[in-house]
Amino acid sequence: MKYLAVVESALNPTAGSRAGAKGLWQFMYGTGKVYGLRVTSLIDERYDPYEATVAACEHFNDLYDIYGDWSLVMAAYNSGAGNVNKAIRRSGGIKSYWAIWPFLPRETRGYVPAFIAVYYTMNFAAEHNIYPVNPGILHKDIDTVTVHDVLSFDQISEMLGIPMDQLKLLNPLYKKGIIPYKDDERYVVRLPKQYIGDFINNEQALYAYKTIKGTEKDKLLAEIKKAQERTIHVVRSGENLGLIARRYHIYVSQIRTWNNLRGSTIYPGQKLVVYPSAKYNPQASRSSSTTRKSTTPTGTHIVKSGENLGLIANKYRCSVAELKRWNHLSKNTIQPGQKLLVNKAAVTQSVQIDKNAEYIYHTVKSGDTLWDIAKMYDGVTVSQIKQLNNISNARRLKPGDKIRIQVKTS
Repeated sequence: MKYLAVVESALNPTAGSRAGAKGLWQFMYGTGKVYGLRVTSLIDERYDPYEATVAACEHFNDLYDIYGDWSLVMAAYNSGAGNVNKAIRRSGGIKSYWAIWPFLPRETRGYVPAFIAVYYTMNFAAEHNIYPVNPGILHKDIDTVTVHDVLSFDQISEMLGIPMDQLKLLNPLYKKGIIPYKDDERYVVRLPKQYIGDFINNEQALYAYKTIKGTEKDKLLAEIKKAQERTIHVVRSGENLGLIARRYHIYVSQIRTWNNLRGSTIYPGQKLVVYPSAKYNPQASRSSSTTRKSTTPTGTHIVKSGENLGLIANKYRCSVAELKRWNHLSKNTIQPGQKLLVNKAAVTQSVQIDKNAEYIYHTVKSGDTLWDIAKMYDGVTVSQIKQLNNISNARRLKPGDKIRIQVKTS
């Protein structure tokens, strides 16, 4: 399965796609979050080959628990479990990649054959006169140190003499060349082994070092504060720049400038940088949103004639994908009079809560997977659910089962 990274990104840890997939394993933002990959304005762990590979392996295992077939795992990794499940149904319920092949999206029909080709090439390269090139630095020549204060690549490079290109190569997750610091989070920097001793011996001096560019701790802290003030908005189905601008009390022209947009075209899943107006109050915005939805206090919506999922998602400020997941819809087809859950609170409304409010119990519905359940709750990962419920085989989930979920308390 390691050769799948070649198909995904050609082993480029900073690869990105138009759809928003990032890194060696091409994780989308939502999927990466489910598997614990941190993404902020300063770091993106989807670019970290170590963290992203662990997340990919966990995702592979979860998909294998569902399908029990590695070819189907690869197909689901590429196109999503929904497309694979649809193809299985169209093939008459046969769980075989080659049986469902005609019913898969075009890209996925070539995905597993591409993996087979890469696997063959990597194992029989010499027979075809293909030989490896020395990359200049090998895994055995790299080591890791934990950072205990805010630090920049400029400080490390100038004081220790480490080439900047090596720092960027070994630490692609730091998007601005700044390593942040928080007491409750761990940040590391990877260096060539010959510099590890110098780093440890001069660590405190490094944090205080002022570079030729004038980079020092106060400026780094100011940069981090500025980065924390900005917001990453993930475009939802049905949104346009005007709607997003009104939400954050800013102008469309500002969104274009901040994101180097030439036109007004945006697409679902696209991430936009926004600096909310000083008048913008997220809590007030959430309150007004709740007021706007007060016509359906139970968090449900009755479908009216002429409505579609896009219109409903736009009305309740959620995505079409969320509506489908919350309501276990395999298609976009809905009928007048149909009742839909329209927010996450409604999904868990009837959930039993422990006295200490640290756990909730999710009732498994038909078609639920651990991945689907994890995405319903902020900060919850598949591995956490498995550990908390002693689950070894996700295929044994049955409708009506109670799954214990650990939630954050304020």
